[in-house]
Amino acid sequence: MQTVNLPVESTKTEILCSYKNPTKQVQVLRMESTVRGYFERVVFPGEYCLFVGESNADLEVYSSGDPTRIELEKIPCDTLKVEETE
Repeated sequence: MQTVNLPVESTKTEILCSYKNPTKQVQVLRMESTVRGYFERVVFPGEYCLFVGESNADLEVYSSGDPTRIELEKIPCDTLKVEETE
């Protein structure tokens, strides 16, 4: 039997992220992670959401101000990283 070693991508680093819903509409957050699987949350206006993401992943933010249209915004997780303070 032959063993195959696949390279581990060093660009996939787990980070703690934070997102706040700045709108007056309910939003749905989605993200696919290779490490943790699938993430989906409903975020109400003004509400914060903490989650673990990957530095190279995008958070998908779905919102709708009009019942006939859904808007999608993709935000890189590395821009949502929570910074530690002492």
